[in-house]
Amino acid sequence: MNDLASLTTNTFNIDINVYKSMTCLSMKESFNSPITKDMLPSSLLALDLGGSFNQPIIPGVTLPDSITKLSFGPVDKYPSWSSTNMTMFNQPLLVGSLPSSLIDLSLSYLFNQEVLPGVLPKSLIKLRFGGVFSRVLTADSLPSDLRELVVSRSYSHPIPPLPSLRSLTISSDNQLDTTSLPLIDTLILFEAGPPLPLPQSLTHLVMPYFGASLNYPPLPESLTKWELPQTDGTFPSVIPPSLTRPCPSRGQDILALARYPNLSPS
Repeated sequence: MNDLASLTTNTFNIDINVYKSMTCLSMKESFNSPITKDMLPSSLLALDLGGSFNQPIIPGVTLPDSITKLSFGPVDKYPSWSSTNMTMFNQPLLVGSLPSSLIDLSLSYLFNQEVLPGVLPKSLIKLRFGGVFSRVLTADSLPSDLRELVVSRSYSHPIPPLPSLRSLTISSDNQLDTTSLPLIDTLILFEAGPPLPLPQSLTHLVMPYFGASLNYPPLPESLTKWELPQTDGTFPSVIPPSLTRPCPSRGQDILALARYPNLSPS
């Protein structure tokens, strides 16, 4: 058993440190117990605490510094098992509470705590907030090397300058300063309102609530893929002919249009 690398469980009633080589641990949705010092093995790289966990994260105690990927459950919706007495993670994050080697962080749907400067480790490159998060994010509170950021429909504040950001998920009602995001190439928009200004570096645009009758700004010449709701085959005039070739998409209700070399308008 000492060679076990991955485990899914709903309790810590076993001695986790028996599994010295464990790298991945996923807690089931019923888990909501405090994690004491040295309860998690120092070999751990990926930890999913499940959708019910709502205990304080104590600096230097709760999480081993080895963790590079950390999830506190679903970020985009209430889980299917939700009930009136459901708990999800919504604890303040303190400086030093997150592993210094953390690369990928997903906070729960109900997380809505202030993110102070120094809380998020400098190593972080992927950050996802949940559906109710509405706190102000500042340049001082976000790592300068962040490459992927997801904020919810509830977030209505400006996105601070992020020189390394490549992928952004945001409400189309939010105003975006495209000059502060020079490398962004993937944009996912919530809502069906007129979208924010589109960065000229954009290559991939996802609009799951696209409204054909709305007045959209010109699409960037750099765009090579656009995902929008499935249609009857009639495309709005805002879509350039060079981008109307269907390509594989993420679901049956999404139509993906791509630009192909030497594609003549029809």
